[in-house]
Amino acid sequence: MPNRPYSPRIVGPVWPTTSPESWSETADAIQQKSADLAANAAAIRRAVDELGGSNTGQTIDAMCERSYRLAQTIINQSDMYADVSKAVKETAELIWHARGRLEEIDRKAHEEIERLKQQLQALAGSPLGAGAAMAAIFGGGGG
Repeated sequence: MPNRPYSPRIVGPVWPTTSPESWSETADAIQQKSADLAANAAAIRRAVDELGGSNTGQTIDAMCERSYRLAQTIINQSDMYADVSKAVKETAELIWHARGRLEEIDRKAHEEIERLKQQLQALAGSPLGAGAAMAAIFGGGGG
């Protein structure tokens, strides 16, 4: 969160407390799991190809068929982990974006507060006095 004087009041209640870095690291870990699963499925397929290439018979055919189905199940899991990784990565990006937008809002608010303070100080030293200066700045004058 920004550390300007009024930041806790301006953006404090809505500042994301979840770390986008944590989300990004989680996305990377999930993506690595996806890659590991894909590599495992490829290893199973290579082993089955070798087994089926050097052996024949119904038992070998059944073993190969079952192993190819297992490899496909692992690929499906890998694809699911890849999709989850993308969603988690997008969450991290949304948090970064929200923080950036809130930082900009906070910066502009502090600039406006400073401008108003300077205007108040200038008017307070005038013949109008502090009360009239406040009314002039905030439109509280009678009318």
